[in-house]
Amino acid sequence: MLTQSNNDGRNNFFGYDKILLIGFDYSWEHDGNYYSFNKDGDGKHNYMRHVFLINQEGNYAFTSENLLFSAKWLDTYVKQFKLPVVQCSKKSIVSCAKVAKFEEQIQYKYKCADSVLIKQAHARRRRLKAELEQQNQVIHKVGIDHYYNYLATTH
Repeated sequence: MLTQSNNDGRNNFFGYDKILLIGFDYSWEHDGNYYSFNKDGDGKHNYMRHVFLINQEGNYAFTSENLLFSAKWLDTYVKQFKLPVVQCSKKSIVSCAKVAKFEEQIQYKYKCADSVLIKQAHARRRRLKAELEQQNQVIHKVGIDHYYNYLATTH
């Protein structure tokens, strides 16, 4: 929802210049917590160990088939739409994003004046896209008309 990314393009609905992933680990280390504040995770820490792998920090970790699927889906989505994603957890198995420290990433100052410029540019792009589609329909209609006239003169 934040990126409004689909097969038609990326609209960046909220105008974010980057998206920070915090807590998107999709795995846990042997002595780590299954949930952030719950080591055992109601037993999941042990019985959800479907996959043994190495996280972004280079440590051995565990994940479940479901979490691995979600991590791979997120990797594919971010890469496909070239999203400006920054992974703030080195313990993650999500590999699609630039890895950086959260403390450094929040030091960025957003220029509020740019939001008006971006909204106007997006509105103009939508108008131009609609106009392009309209012109394509005109060209298509003329092409069909010419084709039928050609057929009428050759038989």
